[in-house]
Amino acid sequence: MIPLGKLKSDIEFIVLLETLVKSVMTSSTTNWSIINAELVLEIIELSDTSQQIVDSFSPPDRPIYIHSNEWRYFSNTLPSGTTGNFTSLVSARYNSLKTLVLLPQLTSETTTKNSYSVSSRINPNIISYLWRCGGSIIPNKSVTLRNDNTTGGFSEAFVEVIKTFHGFNNTFCRPMIGAAEYNIWDQATNATLGINTKYANTLSFFNGFAIAQELEVYSTRNDVILQGINTIGQNIFFDCNIDTTGPTGSYTLNFFANFDVILVIENGVMRMIP
Repeated sequence: MIPLGKLKSDIEFIVLLETLVKSVMTSSTTNWSIINAELVLEIIELSDTSQQIVDSFSPPDRPIYIHSNEWRYFSNTLPSGTTGNFTSLVSARYNSLKTLVLLPQLTSETTTKNSYSVSSRINPNIISYLWRCGGSIIPNKSVTLRNDNTTGGFSEAFVEVIKTFHGFNNTFCRPMIGAAEYNIWDQATNATLGINTKYANTLSFFNGFAIAQELEVYSTRNDVILQGINTIGQNIFFDCNIDTTGPTGSYTLNFFANFDVILVIENGVMRMIP
């Protein structure tokens, strides 16, 4: 929560609207527009006595420090027909990086109104991957997606997704994506491996593939607030191996980074320290 009474100026709320082609799926040629939008905020008002108690812990002549976290977006392109080793730079340099998420998106779906471009996520035939941060490899061995000895599909990568969002032994965080939706790639269905071909057009919302990596467990910090790894002085790379059958189209690799931030309010001005 942000103490609004400690700020000298108003808070500016900026909303960036996605293009209609990406945000709405329709098989017709009807133009869509937003005619009404509502912003709902929850504000807690304190009595004078309660405010005095709060002020006693944060004198007006001292800065106020508030812990929060943010998400940032990075993207790269995987060309059509790519095979073998592929490396993508992820410029996520933060003092406390906690999570990395990759959502591959078929680029052609972002320009067609009859596809669920935002929610359609397809494996562009990645058969193994790992993250490199400085001199460290995360996890300590490659995550295998295609395993010719099992019928589990992308089960290793799926487990990493569950770990990232702390879904083990949590009935309130059970996976909402089934095996049929997660095990999607850009080639023909392979029943032996338990992998399905991608859905297209109005059925593309069934494409539910994702890659995620939890980083807090790799942090050596003994800190209550900052729990991620420090990537300020080092690059992060996503290394993967593409199957001999390359993707049929170009893919946009959407990377999302979650990191700790400290909000500092001093002299009525708020700033963020990532």
